[in-house]
Amino acid sequence: MMWRDRIVTLGVALAAWLLPGCLWHGMSHVPADLQEGLGEIESKPRGVAPSSWDAHPPQPLPEQRSSGAEELQSSRASESVPRSLSSELFPGAASPQSSPSASLPLTPALMSGPPISPDASQTQTIVQTGGRPDRPPAPPPEEHPVLAAWRCYRDRQPDKARDRLKDFDPSTRELLERLLPLVVSLSERKLDRIPPGELSALVRRFEALAEMLRPRAGLEITEVRFCRTIRRFGDYDPLPADHAFQAGAGDRPGDFVQVYVELRNFTCRKNGPFYETALASSLTIRDAKGALVCRLGEPLGRPAQVDRLLSRRLDCFLNCHFYVPPNLPAGEYKLVIEVKDVTGLPEGVKAHDSHVATWEVPFRIASPAYASGTWNNADAVP
Repeated sequence: MMWRDRIVTLGVALAAWLLPGCLWHGMSHVPADLQEGLGEIESKPRGVAPSSWDAHPPQPLPEQRSSGAEELQSSRASESVPRSLSSELFPGAASPQSSPSASLPLTPALMSGPPISPDASQTQTIVQTGGRPDRPPAPPPEEHPVLAAWRCYRDRQPDKARDRLKDFDPSTRELLERLLPLVVSLSERKLDRIPPGELSALVRRFEALAEMLRPRAGLEITEVRFCRTIRRFGDYDPLPADHAFQAGAGDRPGDFVQVYVELRNFTCRKNGPFYETALASSLTIRDAKGALVCRLGEPLGRPAQVDRLLSRRLDCFLNCHFYVPPNLPAGEYKLVIEVKDVTGLPEGVKAHDSHVATWEVPFRIASPAYASGTWNNADAVP
């Protein structure tokens, strides 16, 4: 063989060896029949058998056809000719059987892989949802009537707000209709920037709410003190906490006792031009173990009396006073004070438990002073 023929043969071998890579990166120069074969290969999933590739082998390029190599016209021309020539010229090259993947070039379709099938958790979710994994989400819960009414008051639609509150009971509906506009007014501006006149109007509206709620709240005793003198609400002269009252002897009573009792959440009812409040009180003395010793009734106690004023009462106190009962031994006792709010109740009707308040205070009794000859009538409190 001439050296020129050797050079031609070597050039054909190198071109055939480089041909597969050029086929995939130069699609614009590949014939139409070869492009159809490549399209079918890309549509196949990963793992396709070599026989599917054999069904549509790529055709050699025109340059290969003109080379006179008859092997390039067979069904496996793209692999057998280049590999045979390369094995002849380069004996150390790997055979096609040594690499199963060498017969299939990597295309984007093969590299992307087949569609991923749903796993067990996805299948279980579909079964639990009745085969409707794409069903629309559940509608949001209906807005609370109070929140909806607040939005209506904010949008200056009081009629719609009252319609939202129609399902509440009358007392609750009346309270909400007064409270929600106040909340809207306070939420629209800073409190420090509200003029004093408007704040005064807000205070009056809050006081009206308090008066509406106060009769429904429980009557409370907030302060109890033994006093030397009681003048008015919050104005009194208290005795020391360890003060001991003198006991009586024979048919003579002991010291005069004044108890200041301050109250909260009492009823003040409008009746004609007056505001009325009626509170009844009873006092009992019990020993240290809680056993009843003496019940202080009329005239020592204070029965229910109606207090009438031309203005609404904002504070209330009782002056419960009595004399230490005669023949009460010296010792430690408890004074139990019970107050009932009977405003507006007919005579004989029992007050509700929420309108009854009770308080216990330590009550100390000392031996009569006159037993030692130091007591006289001037020591008695008129």
